[in-house]
Amino acid sequence: MTRVPPGLPRPPTAAPANWLDRYLREAARRVDREIQAVIEADIDDPWLRGAVEYHFGWADEDFAALPTDQRVPGGKKLRPALAALTYQGAVAARTNGGEGAMDHDGIDNAMPLAAALELVHNFSLVHDDIEDGDVTRRGRPTLWSICGPAQAINIGDTLHALAYTSIARLKERGVDDRRWAALVSALARTVVKMTIGQRRDMAYETTTEIDIEMYLQMITGKTAGVIACATFGGALLALGDSDDGARNTVAAYREFGRQLGLAFQIRDDLLGIWGTESTTGKSGSSDLQRRKKSFPIVFAFDAASAGDRRRLQDLYAATTEVTGEDEATIRRILDSCDAADHAQSRIELHAERARRALSTAAGGPDAIAGNSYLCALEELTDQLTSRR
Repeated sequence: MTRVPPGLPRPPTAAPANWLDRYLREAARRVDREIQAVIEADIDDPWLRGAVEYHFGWADEDFAALPTDQRVPGGKKLRPALAALTYQGAVAARTNGGEGAMDHDGIDNAMPLAAALELVHNFSLVHDDIEDGDVTRRGRPTLWSICGPAQAINIGDTLHALAYTSIARLKERGVDDRRWAALVSALARTVVKMTIGQRRDMAYETTTEIDIEMYLQMITGKTAGVIACATFGGALLALGDSDDGARNTVAAYREFGRQLGLAFQIRDDLLGIWGTESTTGKSGSSDLQRRKKSFPIVFAFDAASAGDRRRLQDLYAATTEVTGEDEATIRRILDSCDAADHAQSRIELHAERARRALSTAAGGPDAIAGNSYLCALEELTDQLTSRR
């Protein structure tokens, strides 16, 4: 059921059970449809179109279109869903229409923005796979491993450009010039910050001189930055920024997304070491094998005993393959300084800050309880920061 803050009455007509799951599935379908429309309108080269569709799971390794029932699921589409939910929640709050069971009325108004966010996210995935040398994604060969890194860079660049052609479609849906320009600017600035975050992430691969503040700056530019753009963009699309009240509300929605993004990434880091393959879809050793400088590792660089710290730094500075004995040593060091507990505490800190920012944006807990879309954002916050 949709989460309602303890001690507050449930909305008069609460959302039905499992509504959020159905909403996310429907939002994902609509985002795919919007992206497909952008691709068809703007890519007239059959090979390039097939390559883009392969990346999204809509084509096979020869870039031939797959039947709908054979398409590969294309990820959670978290960012588009957050943009859509924020848009609908802010509209409902503005019009005092928050009561009542949730539906999908109005969701299509946010789809060009939602699709743009998904296109930006996927352009970054294509480039990340090249930079990291990853040869599989979602159980299939990565794009660059099929067509080579040079062509994959071109395809990633195309996805980036398509994000702005998607945003342009907002003009066809009546969005005024001021709001449209602000959304374009926000998306562009997000990409710049994401690129800075990626530069830092790559630079950290060759050093162990990293602290928690450096780590947080890095993920603020990457994961948290794009999620903040989603909630900011959804609110801006709904409310504009023509007065101080609207600007403050939109800023609070942005902070909600930023804090949620920080909690989401740290939770991902925790699962990357202690999650099980049956629930996460990847080995709990993969982040250790890649010597990923995730939150628990960066925490241990500072919190472990002097001897353990030196040993951990030596292991992460090495260029040889991580052996089973090395992995056991890393896990012992992490356990010795309670790195998992500290990571979970940090997740809970940012999740609570996200809830407070959402409450500020809504106008208080009562306003959330009376707005089914905002209740869904609270529920999604709980799911994302405690997922297994």
